[in-house]
Amino acid sequence: MASLLLDDQGRPIPQVQSADGASFTSWKGENNAGRVTGDVDHDIADTGKPVKIGGKAADPAALPADVAAADRVNALFDLKGRLFVRQDLTPTGAATAAKQDTIIGYIDGLETLLTAIKDTDGIKKITDAIDVADRAARLLGHVDVDSSALPTGAATAAKQDTVIGYIDTLETLLTAIKDTDGIKKIVDPLPATNQEGTALASAARTATISSVDLANNHKNGVHVILDVTAITTAPSITLKIEGKCPVSGKYYTILEGAAVTAVSTNIYKVFPAATAAANSVANDIIPKTWRITVTHANADSITYSVGYFLM
Repeated sequence: MASLLLDDQGRPIPQVQSADGASFTSWKGENNAGRVTGDVDHDIADTGKPVKIGGKAADPAALPADVAAADRVNALFDLKGRLFVRQDLTPTGAATAAKQDTIIGYIDGLETLLTAIKDTDGIKKITDAIDVADRAARLLGHVDVDSSALPTGAATAAKQDTVIGYIDTLETLLTAIKDTDGIKKIVDPLPATNQEGTALASAARTATISSVDLANNHKNGVHVILDVTAITTAPSITLKIEGKCPVSGKYYTILEGAAVTAVSTNIYKVFPAATAAANSVANDIIPKTWRITVTHANADSITYSVGYFLM
């Protein structure tokens, strides 16, 4: 029995058995093509039978000899893998020393011309300002504005007076907007998020009293603080938070506190969604106009103040 043909690694290679089965011959492919083997990396000597894609590295100091026309040649690269390019032939239209000299000559000529324009008498220097003294001599003509008729629509003293009048009117209007009561001053800051104020200043009192009407601008709730600082014997006072009907002008109770009989600080709260607590917290809102009323049980003197925070 014939033995198989093996490569250097002991592996069978493509082969054809003879007709009598006595031997094998290497198969060279269709049309007797040679077998292609190997793949050579960069910077590795050529081995095997690789398809030659790329080129061979050559020493620039020892280039190969000339070949005959139409001969097949290898592309040559330097020792860093850069392709050799001929520098002794210049493509049509490429820059040459002669062309560069011509361009330099043109630039020199332009420089000379600009220098002449700048320095020669009779040709105005393009970098200098026109002198006042010889301005008239340098102009072909001039317009005497003082004696010329104004064009249609030009500014006149009368038109300027009209414009000034409009500006004065606008100034008066803006001043009114800024200063008139009932019209918000456009230069004033908006109120702070929380508004605070005094409903009743601290004083000794012996009779029921109500605050002036208080204004609520876009707030929902209020804290009212009753601060009792002096009290005699055993009198008592009761605080009420009241709203005012915009039609009838009558007052109605929003929250009424418990009787206060001793020196103390008492807090009353009205706010939507608040958890109600008798005599101290109401689940309600504060209307636009409201007030505080403090009712005295008798004529004994009590010293107190009432302040508030709208929020």
